[in-house]
Amino acid sequence: MNTLTKALIFTSLITFISAIETPTKTLEDSYCTKVKSGENFCMEYKMHYPIISLKDKTIEETINHAIQANITSIDAKKYVQEYLKEMEGDVSESSHNDDTTITLLSTTPRTFTLIIGNSTYMGGAHGNYGSVAKNYDIHTGKELSLKDLFVPNYAKRLTQISERAYRQQEGLMPDEDLISTMGWFEDKFVLPSSIGIGEKGLVLDYNPYEIRAYVYGTTEIIVPYTMLSSLVPTDSYLSPLVQNLPSDNASEKTKIFGEDENTQIEVTTRTVERNRIEVRVSLPNNTDQHQGGLSVSFPQLSSSKSITRKLHSGFNTLNLYPSGSRVYHRGEKKAIKSDYLLVEAESKIWEKGETKSMTLTLTLPDDVTTLYLNIRATFGTSKNLIAVPDYGIEGQQGFYNYRLGVEVR
Repeated sequence: MNTLTKALIFTSLITFISAIETPTKTLEDSYCTKVKSGENFCMEYKMHYPIISLKDKTIEETINHAIQANITSIDAKKYVQEYLKEMEGDVSESSHNDDTTITLLSTTPRTFTLIIGNSTYMGGAHGNYGSVAKNYDIHTGKELSLKDLFVPNYAKRLTQISERAYRQQEGLMPDEDLISTMGWFEDKFVLPSSIGIGEKGLVLDYNPYEIRAYVYGTTEIIVPYTMLSSLVPTDSYLSPLVQNLPSDNASEKTKIFGEDENTQIEVTTRTVERNRIEVRVSLPNNTDQHQGGLSVSFPQLSSSKSITRKLHSGFNTLNLYPSGSRVYHRGEKKAIKSDYLLVEAESKIWEKGETKSMTLTLTLPDDVTTLYLNIRATFGTSKNLIAVPDYGIEGQQGFYNYRLGVEVR
């Protein structure tokens, strides 16, 4: 319960949360019988659910009652008999299964949320899985709808805010196509069928096939409560979270990109004032190459005048390339005209383990509320080039980039 434990106003609630004990019980049933092929055909069913123990026995009873109401059962023998009758005993698979798990996602001063996750295989090329969130009044046990949480006519605005959170989470520009960049079925953001009340924000969980193909699995979006204040009435179930949780909007934030030691790019951003932001990008050389460069580009900006201050540590050169400049394109292997502002720093001597950095101060147009950065690095020479990252957003020079979205306040 990380977010709740940060909030001093919830001191009494912290005691309550720390008292939660969740031993798990499992209901199960299975049955097998021979089919025409001479092989066994089986059905296996499992249901896992927690037993909540609290100091407040009234709330304990409320939560456990909701859990019990979501417990389902399957008579494995009856299932097998009915399935074989339907298939006339001719089945190609050896077994079916149904596995469900109930978990307590969160508790807040006025709510609790259960997640019912289910994994099944009922024949075919592959099984299926997914989950549904159910939100409840923590005192009465009433199941809540989104209408209980937000102002009237909330849907359009909630969709817009959620899309903004998603694009920031994934580093997507406001106009980037969801089909080509993220594999969505349509280039239109939609809310999922299931939305949970989480600790840090609303939890939007999209099941396989809901917005993307099965191969992508599930998609989770966290919409911070600080983004939802305009939609939450003062007497709403969410109002304690929106009004009293400490803001996650610190003026200085650091993000580290890279999954291994060769791709550790660290980006620190600091809001100087409303339309001015400082960006520091640092990178250690963890390769066996002894020269390299760091590139940061800004797809929303064109003029080098947007950068009012530039510093570097350890690089030999740091150059600005406004839109229209001649820049090298990896795929075409020649110089092309740039579409947007690019900053490049290069070093001819870069020892292994040595960290170099650049710091930029930018003044932004009034209409930029989220600043997007494309960030990449290269080590070595053209004959032996290591490009970091080797996946991600393809930039104007044909290289892959890490993408960062920074909210400007």
